[in-house]
Amino acid sequence: MKPQSFYLLTVFFMCLFVLKSQATKVSILENVGAFCRIWIEDSNHKRIAGDGKGHYRVCDTVSYNHIEFSDQEYYIVAKVLASFEKQKRRGPFKGEHYCSIHGEVDSWDFDC
Repeated sequence: MKPQSFYLLTVFFMCLFVLKSQATKVSILENVGAFCRIWIEDSNHKRIAGDGKGHYRVCDTVSYNHIEFSDQEYYIVAKVLASFEKQKRRGPFKGEHYCSIHGEVDSWDFDC
């Protein structure tokens, strides 16, 4: 391997390390007997990570959802499909955080 290639690869991996070290991780315990979607919004309420619009997942088993995104101030938003309750927004947060979504379709809580 030529020395130039070695230096180029070294710089590339250093950049990846720096980008990865600036990531924030949110962990959410999901235990709702329904389909739900959870996403992260920035301070301007624009979605930056998590489930997309209309992308609902099964949230009826006790499992963790881990969402990673760039380090910034953020809000965590949850919505349950076919629920009469409105979506719930928590925050603002900075750094790693843990939340829990639990309950039934029309009686669910989102605790952070």
